[in-house]
Amino acid sequence: MPVITEQSKASAAATSASRYKGGGLNMSIIRKNLLRSLVRIVMVWRGGKRIKARVLACFAVMVGLPLLMICNQASAGTITFPNVGDDSMLKLSFASSIAIPRDRVVGAQVAVVAPNVGIGASGVTCSITETVTVNGVQVPGMPGVYQTNLIGIGVQFYKTGNWAGGWASAPTVMTYTPAGGTGTGSAQNYIRADLVVTGPIQAGTLTSLPSMTVQFTGSCITTLTKTITINPGTAITAIVCTVTTPTVSVPLPAIPVTQLLPIGTVSTASKNFNIGLACSPGASVYITLTDATNPSNTTNNLTLTSGSAHGVALRLDHGGTPVTFGADSAVAGNPGQWLVGASDTTSSVPLTARYVSVGPSIVPGTVNALATFTMSYQ
Repeated sequence: MPVITEQSKASAAATSASRYKGGGLNMSIIRKNLLRSLVRIVMVWRGGKRIKARVLACFAVMVGLPLLMICNQASAGTITFPNVGDDSMLKLSFASSIAIPRDRVVGAQVAVVAPNVGIGASGVTCSITETVTVNGVQVPGMPGVYQTNLIGIGVQFYKTGNWAGGWASAPTVMTYTPAGGTGTGSAQNYIRADLVVTGPIQAGTLTSLPSMTVQFTGSCITTLTKTITINPGTAITAIVCTVTTPTVSVPLPAIPVTQLLPIGTVSTASKNFNIGLACSPGASVYITLTDATNPSNTTNNLTLTSGSAHGVALRLDHGGTPVTFGADSAVAGNPGQWLVGASDTTSSVPLTARYVSVGPSIVPGTVNALATFTMSYQ
């Protein structure tokens, strides 16, 4: 193996300079010598024994006519990621099927996969920068959450940083301090993907999902880049109830006006009725009743649609509590929305209808009113 010495370098430089001054610069010879010298292994000998080998990468740069040789020592440290198993650890999988209440609150976490893939260091004596990016389209108004092919379902990535540090939401940039000592060792390191509700759930199969790329850089290591993916194929089911009584007629008994005096009196005469349901398990069932005649009504009194009576409205109760009317919406927290019960045990919504006098005076006659109801599964 040839050995480069300061003397031989000086001699080569003097020869090159001489050729340049004399106008006899032979570019063909220079190219051949450049290719032969592009990578050299220099053996250092001490006391007749070989004790160390270094790799020098040499690059030739032409600046005008002189030939400039630049040599850099290759990085000695390495980062191993993952350090538990192989790259198959970077392919995440959710359950084969996941049932989610259709109207689960936006931002709710419905599934998590978070394996420890580990991180290893060898000869890492410098600070390391870890740059984590997400490949996908962000959900508007939800930083860190990225779209899938199903409406209402997004993905949020996380990763632990430093040596066994805490969770950080991607995208992010983290710094690893020098490993200490010889710069060699290993630590726990987790990657994580969450399925997140971004709106009303669309049932179907997850086929298009975002991915997360992790890159480690530093002055003492070779740059390492890995990408974490999510296996497609998870079936998403939206938990809902089927309404078995989409239309309910409620005939109230006739009563004398005196039973509604003074104004504000609620009649003792009433009529019980039920909204029938057939529900899948796994959700909390909510309902909102809306005044069909006056959709902006947020009181406890249902407006009359027609009829000859005046100064009268209807009151709907659930379990003895007057129902507050609200907008026709399944969004969680909708004003006027109330909990019916768990879908596992809910088969109907029991209600009671009564008269109520609203004044300023009461005119006898017929009474008709109309309400709609909207179910929400959370």
